[in-house]
Amino acid sequence: MRNQKQNARLQQAKGQLFICGIFGNCASSVLSPRTPPGSADHGQKTAFVWAANDCNVPQKQQGGDVYRRCERSEVDIPLSGFVPGSPSASEGDNASSSASDRTSDQCSVHARSSIASDASDLRGSDLEELLAEIKVGNCSKMTISSLNNVLGKNCQSSRDLIRSSGVISSLIALLVSSNLAETEGTGGARVLGDDNHAPSLLEESLAALSVLSEEESTTQQMTTPEFLTVVMWHIRKGRKLARENACVILERLSLKEGFKETMGASPGVLEGLNSILLHEKHLKLVKLATRTLLALCLLRENRLRAAEAGAVASILEMLPLARSAVAEKALATLELLSTTEEGKAAIIDHALAVPVLVELILKVSDRGTEYAAGTLSAICSDNLAMQEAAVEHGAPTKLLLLIQSDCTARAKRKANQLLKA
Repeated sequence: MRNQKQNARLQQAKGQLFICGIFGNCASSVLSPRTPPGSADHGQKTAFVWAANDCNVPQKQQGGDVYRRCERSEVDIPLSGFVPGSPSASEGDNASSSASDRTSDQCSVHARSSIASDASDLRGSDLEELLAEIKVGNCSKMTISSLNNVLGKNCQSSRDLIRSSGVISSLIALLVSSNLAETEGTGGARVLGDDNHAPSLLEESLAALSVLSEEESTTQQMTTPEFLTVVMWHIRKGRKLARENACVILERLSLKEGFKETMGASPGVLEGLNSILLHEKHLKLVKLATRTLLALCLLRENRLRAAEAGAVASILEMLPLARSAVAEKALATLELLSTTEEGKAAIIDHALAVPVLVELILKVSDRGTEYAAGTLSAICSDNLAMQEAAVEHGAPTKLLLLIQSDCTARAKRKANQLLKA
């Protein structure tokens, strides 16, 4: 029965060249009927290969041995190494030829992936051509996606070329001209292709700018109220990745000293940050929003705006579930807010203020403990009701432990002030 199957295969292969995938690309040659030297049979099954008659393949030198031309024959070639997915010896003789087929398929898949990888790598001239297309305003999702692929490779020379090309202003113009609050654009870069792809195009542009905003020179180009409006729109209504990229940009904008007041005074910025602190489940967005709010509150004018926007309630209600790094930044912001009359009043009026602050002493970090003690000192210094609430929630015990700990000198000073009060 086995010989009949082999004869049938031999008749089918007559006059055809067999291309093997085991030893690489052999499309221009036929394997020798001899097993290559050094390919010992380690007890594994063998793959059967039928070569055509009269192949007339010239002799070829390889590794010091001469391979003869191929005759019509059944060539029994041992598999010299382990082939992933190959059958064991106990699985029967019929599985041997399928092992060769699977190996050939794996080689084909590897070749296709190599071609795709080569195609995705942009040469310098291709990158310059891509940047020229974006710079003149002919933007499509494909071009911006290609730009993000280049940025994702973290090649500094490519990023420097992108920054110096002037495409950043084109991407900003594209986002601003989208006029997301309305249905019509206001000019600027043109959106090519199907209108249904416009949202994804804008998200791709935002992703590119979030990477490029690492440079201060790039961030400076984004410090306009119009661009800030676009960023806040994506934070409120964008999809998850777009919201994350928008929060990254917003945090970096908040570090620009000359832009802090513009951000604090812009409608919806502080409200949007408070909403993230209260309702967002995505940890990275909460961390970015907390750092942004802290940076904005370093400016005294923004503390009043933040208190009026409800920042105190947002912080106190998110603190019980916050992780250490987020809690430390939130407590720092709360202490800054307590330095204003409006912020201090908002903290005193909130039912969670004293229990949360007492609970977090010695529980977050040295800095976090310092900020919690500072805020507690601010609201208890001249308020008998707050002092009684602090005693009721165990503040004296916590403060005594704080003084005996290795916490910061400022935290110990605040603890002493509270104990005296």
